[in-house]
Amino acid sequence: MRGQALDNLFIYSQAAEEPFIGLQRFKLLPDEILLLVSDGVTLYLSDDALAACLAGTDLVANVRRLFGEVMAAGAEDNLIAVAIVVK
Repeated sequence: MRGQALDNLFIYSQAAEEPFIGLQRFKLLPDEILLLVSDGVTLYLSDDALAACLAGTDLVANVRRLFGEVMAAGAEDNLIAVAIVVK
């Protein structure tokens, strides 16, 4: 039996009073990258800086560059990044 689309969605935040769940559907084109990051990344890098980190063709090197930039910016929080490229 197939479950509901949001069965595995987990939302938790110590700072939020009420969780907000926003859903958006979109299609990625070949060679586009979907980047999901935590606030431990967005607190230290602008959207332009994130885009610059993903400018290369090697996805692993791009994510390593992203983590390096966050650490160089003085990150004190945990950081999470998930990058998915469509082929």
